[in-house]
Amino acid sequence: MSLLCCIPINQSGTTKDIVEEDDFFRVFVMADQNKESEKLVKKCGLIASGIEIQYEAGFNRIVVKYGEDDFTFNLIGSVKKEDFGKLYPETDVTCFYYFDIKLNGVEILTDRLLEILHNQCVDSLCFRDPHRDIRQLCNFPQVFSAKSIQIDKPSVTAEELDFIGKKFKDLSLVCFHTTPPSGYEAFPLKYRTACIENDSNLEVDDLVGMNCKHLDILKTRMKTSDLNKFIKFWMGCQRPSNIKTITICKLEKDTHLYEGLDVGPWNYELRSRYFKSWKQVAIDCSEGLDVVRDDGKMATINYTDTGVFQFVVWNKRFHEIPEYYPKMLGDVLMN
Repeated sequence: MSLLCCIPINQSGTTKDIVEEDDFFRVFVMADQNKESEKLVKKCGLIASGIEIQYEAGFNRIVVKYGEDDFTFNLIGSVKKEDFGKLYPETDVTCFYYFDIKLNGVEILTDRLLEILHNQCVDSLCFRDPHRDIRQLCNFPQVFSAKSIQIDKPSVTAEELDFIGKKFKDLSLVCFHTTPPSGYEAFPLKYRTACIENDSNLEVDDLVGMNCKHLDILKTRMKTSDLNKFIKFWMGCQRPSNIKTITICKLEKDTHLYEGLDVGPWNYELRSRYFKSWKQVAIDCSEGLDVVRDDGKMATINYTDTGVFQFVVWNKRFHEIPEYYPKMLGDVLMN
């Protein structure tokens, strides 16, 4: 199979043809045909809804979210000059992209994508390789504009986390699927949105002092008594001041979650039934119990039979829910 001719290209394409093309591989190859076709593609101002760099175990890939699909470029180093910059389609949405093995293939492809597309930056990075240091992988400037980082490897060092904290100034989402070093358990809580797979050492004080607006935890050693203390901090000290949503998938019950709290059932005249989540879903809060601070701010607490805990803050009492948002309970949301 030849590298490029396996994707048929209409040489006489117009900007309308390109804009309506939903196969990003075809668009990518068209931009590489000649300077005129490259200008034509650039003129279209195409925008991907996301560009993610994934550092897997022993190899790298870049995923471009374009239209309705995710187009995956698996990077392959080559010594053959005629291969450089070419791609082999594997399926309709996956391909092998070849680069000069002596160079940084991730940087080369990232540069090319940002040339072709109207996107200004890489959106997210995912680190899954347990044997490669994040500091060595992030060695070109385009990565530092990422808004989201997922650390999905068995462990991460203090030096790697310090590097992330220093270099990534626009970071707003951190997914922590790793075991942090001592003293770094609360590292994700510095960012706007944090997703933590296994919280082994977080304490109530960490939650009270966090900067998060949205926090998701899959597993925790905290119990209902800890969250009761947290809610009382929020009620009395108005801390943390930024929080909008907390979801914990499995929260063990040791004491009454609502002990010492003045709670009441949902009143449709006081707030919406559905809460507009950052995950683009509508959380059904009809079964939750409401608390109201002295300053009038309301929050809803929900704790299901399956151990799912939710805490949502109504900065606006009534939410307009887009029609395309699915409506669901917390049990469904975390599965």
